[in-house]
Formats: sequence, structure tokens, C-alpha cells
Amino acid sequence: MKTKIIIADDHLLFAEGLSNILKTEEGIEIAAIVSNGEELMKILDKQDVNLVLLDLSMPKMNGLEAAAQIAKAHPFVKTLVISMKEELEIVRELVEIGVKGILPKNTGKAELLRAINAVMNGNNYYSQRITDRLNEYNQNGKPQEKWHLSKREKEVLQLMYEGLDAVQIGEKLFLSEFTIITHRKRLYEKSKTNKSYLLIKKAIELGYIKEL
Repeated sequence: MKTKIIIADDHLLFAEGLSNILKTEEGIEIAAIVSNGEELMKILDKQDVNLVLLDLSMPKMNGLEAAAQIAKAHPFVKTLVISMKEELEIVRELVEIGVKGILPKNTGKAELLRAINAVMNGNNYYSQRITDRLNEYNQNGKPQEKWHLSKREKEVLQLMYEGLDAVQIGEKLFLSEFTIITHRKRLYEKSKTNKSYLLIKKAIELGYIKEL
């Protein structure tokens, strides 16, 4: 049975080159090449696919968002990220989402095939640089990151953790919904996230939230 793969990358030359390398391999079938996350999700909804080779820098829906959507909507589809982005925060988010493999774009054919084989056999495969970054984080514990939150932002953050929406937080703090939304936007900016669950997770790690 062949491994059906979708290549998601907005650099067509790279995507086609990757396709040409892989389609000659026995046991691999290239199901599609897409240039953005929205197109990727539409195909996943229609086809049975085993693996997505995913770039992070894509229009409409970037790779990080697409990886989260795949994990939620298609949990049996495995994701292998191929990107030049190696920032620790991005790597950690990908691992937390459930991405099984991360490789740089200058990876050679042999390592790419090893990564595909490992991921399809239920194992993780991270390049040496990614592994080193994760090990450094694990050894050092919590990242040295400061958000410099105001008293009000801390209150809003805590109430977000407790599950209240903007209207409910406003009522509790005697503030308008607009004011709460503004505080929430600043929290996303300071945490460098755009998802509430990632904001809460990072805030707990950094000690900004008192867990119930």
C-alpha cells in the first residue's frame, strides 16, 4: 500500500522538485501539490491522505495554523514540516500541536526519506538542529521570557484562563467589552500568539496564571 502525500508549499519550484524526487520512490504517491493552507484542508476533506509535507510560510492559512487544523480535523493524517523557520517558540508550538517531524529545507534526499519512514511508522523525526534546540529548552527549563503585564492585563488573563468571554470579563471588572478586547489583543501581541489556548499555555508555563 502506497503512502499518499500532499506537498503544501507556496514556492512552486521547490514543491515540484520535491514531488519529482519522491514520486520515483516505490511506495510513495504524490496526491497533490497545494500552495496554501486553505487549499490543503479542502483536499484533505475529500481525499484519503497519509502524510502532509508542510511549509510554514504560506498565504491564506500558514503552516502553523494548518498543522493545528490537521491535528483537530484529521488526526490520522501525519504532518512533516519542511521549513527554514527554526525559532524555538515555533518548534515548541509544532511539537505541542502534534507534528511528528521537522526538517530544514536544505535537507538531503536520504534524510527526507528517513524522516518519512520514521513518521509513517509512528515515530518522531527532528533534524539535529531542531533536536539540539529542544534539548536546550528541556535542560534550561522555562524560557527566560518577560511579558511585562499591567495589573489589568493580569486580571484579564486570569479570567480568560477561567473560561470567561469578553462580555463576562467586562462585567466582572466593570469595564466595556471593547476595553476587554483591547487588553486581550495586547496579551496576544506580548505573548506572540494568536490563539487563546496557546496564550493560556504559555502564561501557565511562565507563571502568569494561578492554576485552579
